[in-house]
Amino acid sequence: MRERTQLEIEADKRRIRAERMRRLLGNFAVVFVCVFFFVTLTHRAALDAADNFSARNKSAAGIEADYDIPLPVEKPPKGGGWLLNRANLRWLRCEEIRLEAMRSVVNFDNERAIKEYIAETWAFNAVAKNCFCEIADLKAAWADVEPFRATIEETAHFEAQTNGWDSWR
Repeated sequence: MRERTQLEIEADKRRIRAERMRRLLGNFAVVFVCVFFFVTLTHRAALDAADNFSARNKSAAGIEADYDIPLPVEKPPKGGGWLLNRANLRWLRCEEIRLEAMRSVVNFDNERAIKEYIAETWAFNAVAKNCFCEIADLKAAWADVEPFRATIEETAHFEAQTNGWDSWR
């Protein structure tokens, strides 16, 4: 049997390293694709569930009736990338106050309540993400809504209790 030269040994080592690297990259690519599709599908399903839940629970009178404040309140378009006006910013602040108030009432031992509350927060986040506004408009909108905080919180507590989120139902 012929003895291998140092160059042949080094070439074999490089070939083995290259083969391991190709296998590692292939495995990484497969895992990446699987994770990407899983995240994409579950994210879409969660957003759809949040939209369905929110649509089912909003009154026919529209979003302004939910907050009962004498200022224009308008839900921003979903998807982000929008420059929001004061009415949009008021809706965001009202919804944020509402969700904070509901969180204090939700019974976290009630699985249905948790799922529905999370769906509400997903719906809020779907609207609020990647939006832009003028700082002056943001400050003004928050100042507009603050006098009505107690009313919004009271309505949110009542809504959570009506939905059975504060009990074992």
